Amino acid sequence: MSGSTGEGQVIEVLSIGDELLDGLVQEANGLFLAETLARRGLSVSRHTLVRDDAPDIVAALRGVRSRGASACVVSGGLGPTDDDRTAAAAATAFGVEIVRRSDWVEHLESRYAARGRTLRENNRKQADLPDGAQLLWNDLGTAPGFRFSVDHCDYYFLPGVPREYRPMCRDAVVPALVDRAPAPTVTAAVIRTFGLPESEVDQRLAGVSEETGAWMGFRASFPEVHVRLRGAPREVLKASSIVRQRLAPAVYGEGDDTFPGAVVAALRSARSTLAVAESCTGGLVGKLLTDAPGASAAFLGGALVYSNELKTRFAGVPKPLLEEHGAVSEPVAKSLATGIQGRTDATYGLGITGVAGPGGGGEDKPVGLVWLAVAGPEGVKSRRIQFPGDRAQIRRLSAFAGLEMVRRRVA
Repeated sequence: MSGSTGEGQVIEVLSIGDELLDGLVQEANGLFLAETLARRGLSVSRHTLVRDDAPDIVAALRGVRSRGASACVVSGGLGPTDDDRTAAAAATAFGVEIVRRSDWVEHLESRYAARGRTLRENNRKQADLPDGAQLLWNDLGTAPGFRFSVDHCDYYFLPGVPREYRPMCRDAVVPALVDRAPAPTVTAAVIRTFGLPESEVDQRLAGVSEETGAWMGFRASFPEVHVRLRGAPREVLKASSIVRQRLAPAVYGEGDDTFPGAVVAALRSARSTLAVAESCTGGLVGKLLTDAPGASAAFLGGALVYSNELKTRFAGVPKPLLEEHGAVSEPVAKSLATGIQGRTDATYGLGITGVAGPGGGGEDKPVGLVWLAVAGPEGVKSRRIQFPGDRAQIRRLSAFAGLEMVRRRVA
């Protein structure tokens, strides 16, 4: 694909680092940029990975210009160590000298002094940029980004650390690329779902592309399935409506929405609160919820009750119930939900108990068996699920399934 919504806007991505090609780190920056641009009707034409080798970096940068790209976003190799060679390679590729930016050195000195530390020479090296480059401010790290324009191509160089790359990308790079693009004739949308396998999503949405004219694709992001749409605004709007209708109630959001965030939003909208008593998930439910902004307004907390003793002490599960039915059972799941609800005065209580494996299963209670229960104003509802997968997959599926019970109960 030529990579844009209009003529003259061809965007390439260049990711630099030995660790990317050695398999030690999974490249994520280019994927983040591509997804961010796609939602604005732009696309990436080429993504190249290059080692921390100066001649290779120079060749890659020159290759971008030879292909006639209008923009290239580069990440990595701006650190303080000897193998960080991107800035020097860029100067060579563009035929300019390296100059030290005194404004960035002063910023680093002030930053280090405020922490009672002395700025080292290798950190000063991070202020060495190609002559004529525009500095891109980085509030989260010691390496600045920079922009260099040559032969009608704008190069954006950003640190490879995702926590630094992403905000700089959002604040400095994406707006510039969008402003440079012609008026969009193509738009994109992502509809996020949980609870349906990819094959069933595909089956339910058969014919949507033909009916609307929008391109449609699927992305499995365990344990979710995301439906991607692209086309003329009218086509995407029509397709989005059909997708939501056919996949309801599995659709929880779109765009940048997250599943835990959708659960928190549903609770806040209903002015309800949630507490959890989780066993096999080992605190994962609480972790997911507290990752969502605004969780404190809806999530009270809970208890990690891995042992039977703590199921009784912290969630009020009667010992005779545990002895008669065992920890992984419907009565215990219900007792966990009602117990944690009552002890915290939450609107809803969620109880989760199961066999995550790889051991501990039996004929009656095999690995992957999970009991979920939600207690609320309307009473207690439970669900038995047999999950496939390894220990991590079973725990994650259990946490998501429990939260999905809450979301649908509240909505």
